[in-house]
Amino acid sequence: MLLTYVLSFAVAMFIHELGHLLAARACGVATPELGLGWGPKIFECRIRGVQFKLHALPIGAYIRLDMQMLQSKPLAQQIFILLAGIFVNLAAAFATPGTWFSLMNYVLAATNLMPLYQQDGWKCGMVLSCVVFASLALRYF
Repeated sequence: MLLTYVLSFAVAMFIHELGHLLAARACGVATPELGLGWGPKIFECRIRGVQFKLHALPIGAYIRLDMQMLQSKPLAQQIFILLAGIFVNLAAAFATPGTWFSLMNYVLAATNLMPLYQQDGWKCGMVLSCVVFASLALRYF
């Protein structure tokens, strides 16, 4: 049962990051690296310009985006890229009802929506705050 949980969570994290990667690619934002886990690197390979890395501890995942390219995109594209992982997790959860995999995808989607540091919800909040404060600054200063 523990192995099922760990594998389900690892796959859910991987597809979450793939969602960000595919959305970024669709919007023309470079994505040089995608990693699953933390700690010592176990495996890595390069596919279509993306360095895929697998680390020893299956806790967390990440994608490295070209932040200058991301910030140069329209607001709608930035939000789309930041929320794409959540969309993928929700689609996977709906497609596999009643399974551990479905539960892990719902959990991952819900926790990423929270406005906690480095979660997707926090990142979207930061992007929206920058837009709001920039427009206020232009209007009043």
